[in-house]
Amino acid sequence: RYESYRDKLSIVAPRPDASITTLSGGNQQKVLLARALALEPAILLLNDPTRGVDVATRHVLYDVFRGLAADGMALVILSSEIEEILLLCHRVLVFREQRVAAEITGDEMKSDTVIAAMFGRAA
Repeated sequence: RYESYRDKLSIVAPRPDASITTLSGGNQQKVLLARALALEPAILLLNDPTRGVDVATRHVLYDVFRGLAADGMALVILSSEIEEILLLCHRVLVFREQRVAAEITGDEMKSDTVIAAMFGRAA
């Protein structure tokens, strides 16, 4: 099982039993994702899933997320990066004061629309 996740997520580790703390930040993120995927969840909640990782790792993760969604897994992504959300998601919910302030889909999914909704204004 380790080998399939290592290949799918491009994990670079000296050996399967290496401590996660000895790995780079990007490989630590990938190992944590592999652990979650090993549980075969129907829904995956991701909180800033690419924070602190290099560009190459970011693109590997994006490809994995797209593949999981294409295979039918529901992904809920919370990200502080609007461009990441627009790249990965087909629907954006903007929360303000513990409520859904806006639901953005289709052609409306643009940075300016999301930012306007975040500040309680129309784009």
